[in-house]
Amino acid sequence: MKLTQIQGIGEDVTKALSQFGSSFELEDFTSDVIERKPVKPQLLSTLLVGLEQTRYMNSNTFKYDAFDHTSVLPSGKQFTGVGPRANKDKPRTYRWEIPSFGISGNVAPADYANRRLPGTENEVDTEAQHTIRLGDKMNGSWDLFNEQQLLTLITTDSNYVAGGPFTSHDFYGEVVGGSRTAANITFSDANVDQFEQIRAQKKLLKEEMIKSGEMVDEFVCICGGNFFGATLDLEKNESLGRPLKGAYDFASQEVTSGPIGTESFKVDNFKSENCGVTFIEYTIDIGGISIGADDAYLIPVRASQFILKAHAPAMTRQYANTEALSMYSWVSVDDRAGITRWEESNFLMAMVNPRLMRKMTVA
Repeated sequence: MKLTQIQGIGEDVTKALSQFGSSFELEDFTSDVIERKPVKPQLLSTLLVGLEQTRYMNSNTFKYDAFDHTSVLPSGKQFTGVGPRANKDKPRTYRWEIPSFGISGNVAPADYANRRLPGTENEVDTEAQHTIRLGDKMNGSWDLFNEQQLLTLITTDSNYVAGGPFTSHDFYGEVVGGSRTAANITFSDANVDQFEQIRAQKKLLKEEMIKSGEMVDEFVCICGGNFFGATLDLEKNESLGRPLKGAYDFASQEVTSGPIGTESFKVDNFKSENCGVTFIEYTIDIGGISIGADDAYLIPVRASQFILKAHAPAMTRQYANTEALSMYSWVSVDDRAGITRWEESNFLMAMVNPRLMRKMTVA
């Protein structure tokens, strides 16, 4: 075995000479292991759902009441008369079934028997190494699945059942009625102030925030590639046409790219000084679900009553009718079948107030 050192790095590199096949030829072997791992974007998970937006139920039903208050105005009357009757507002009850999702994995003796550990010349592979890799993979799958749920919700107004025997609810249709329409932003028309069009959507959203008693006043626009490019070009032109520079000098500075919500996946973004909205390009595709290239979604950050995540308990002797946990895990060990692990998470991603989002598209 030979130890060498790379100039200027200070780390040892292990090399070994091994026999090639059954011949007497020798080949070098190093401890490098080239690994590729899937990215785990968590932008929407960070912006939309936190502890305040999570509910832990004792059953598989998410039920709540909603009250839409209407206004009435006085009218002229005789001094001996009375004003118009104030109409009576009635509450509504919404009831949604909470779906169940699961994943499982197995480490069998055949996975590591008669095998060497990657990155080593003669070290024997172990069950522990495979179990660790399986656990990491399953944990990462839940992060990705949670993001896929939110991506489906904002693009379709419906929850994602992932092929399970549950109902996919159109929250906009059932709560508001009808279907969501997109505001057309006419980027191709030089006679139209596109940022004024976006500000109009922001004003409508702020009005809905006031009606809903939301205190959040931070908005982001999650964009497809074409919409983000159009707004970025528009912001560049505005900035370059003014003698005073704003937060971004696009003549000498690239658009910001930062890890919003994750350390491994960066997104291009900028805050417009023309409309006060942070635009984020989000072109990730998760299981065939993505934001349309021409589409954009104006949403409040961490609104308390916009999207709620409701968990249900596992249907087992131990957990039935108890307060739900966010995740359940079980392990079975067999001398021949090896270690089998299965996990489940029972939750519904519900858009309880669909009015707190404005959809826009490139006209």
